[in-house]
Amino acid sequence: MRAIVFFLFSIVLFSSCTLKPITVTKVGEVKVKDYSMKGATVEIKLTVNNPNAFGLGIYKSDLNVKLNNVDLGSAKIDKKIKIKRKAEKEYDIILSSDFSKLGPAMLISLGQLFVAGKMNNPIITVNGELRAGNLFYKKRFPVEVKQKINLSR
Repeated sequence: MRAIVFFLFSIVLFSSCTLKPITVTKVGEVKVKDYSMKGATVEIKLTVNNPNAFGLGIYKSDLNVKLNNVDLGSAKIDKKIKIKRKAEKEYDIILSSDFSKLGPAMLISLGQLFVAGKMNNPIITVNGELRAGNLFYKKRFPVEVKQKINLSR
């Protein structure tokens, strides 16, 4: 009986909580960790603003990444990231991308740009949805960031 009362109390308590949207305010440094014909692993420093009075976790999420308006395919956040409460902080996010949509010619030219360092302040676009929440309550937040970056290896 106590378990049922606790469960009902938890539902009432969590249903009254409102989750303010978290926002990605800035894309910082982008580092290419690994690059192959199948995909790339990239570390991106994202500044995330959490206006909520409690910390959140960003769970596995899918994002679309473009570099100078060239679609690099989908990127996945593989590891849970803890976001501090009422803070705007920079977090290192590891993205694993899949180049299955790109043709071989595009992959070769993109690889040459990365290796030769010919990209001077490219524009990166990150859009999609971040899945964030705490315990049982999770919500999707839209992300749309476009800005010039420093690309390093």
